[in-house]
Amino acid sequence: MAGLYVYRVLSLLLAAIFAIVVLALSVQDHSAETTVFLGTFVYTRMGVAAGIMSAVTLPLLLIGGHLRSVPLCSTILFEVFWLSVLGWLWIATAGLTFADPNIRILDQDVTGCDLYTDEPDTFKVCRDSQPIGILSAVTGAILQLYVITLFVVALQHSNNGKSVWGTSVRKSGKNESAV
Repeated sequence: MAGLYVYRVLSLLLAAIFAIVVLALSVQDHSAETTVFLGTFVYTRMGVAAGIMSAVTLPLLLIGGHLRSVPLCSTILFEVFWLSVLGWLWIATAGLTFADPNIRILDQDVTGCDLYTDEPDTFKVCRDSQPIGILSAVTGAILQLYVITLFVVALQHSNNGKSVWGTSVRKSGKNESAV
């Protein structure tokens, strides 16, 4: 499980970085939506919510995995549950971003967002929607792939008679060879 531990650290770090970027862009678009003529953008609120939850919990999971006394929040069972919830929130954020009718109205012209260069807030919202959607989808995919990998490895260990659901990824790899 040493390989799984490295995969865990890299996945959670990358997801946390993308979450912070999406959080910043979503807050920026949310503050600009009052001056944009099209009204409110649901995806900005979802991006803020998913970004805050990820920016708080992903570092806690990383830190909790390094502590000697493993609290409930760093067990494999909790990680499978919580990271799958976060992954689906990110996928929903991506879906809301790409399906938002206001963004499709802004981007329907052949010139795209360049049509709105004289309106800075509208231009900013139009330009920021694509990175928000793409990074949200990538963050959701990263988290879901890690959850699937963790679930499969934990099931394999359970089938071999060694239940690892109540331990952390780091502790479950001690006294075993790498997966």
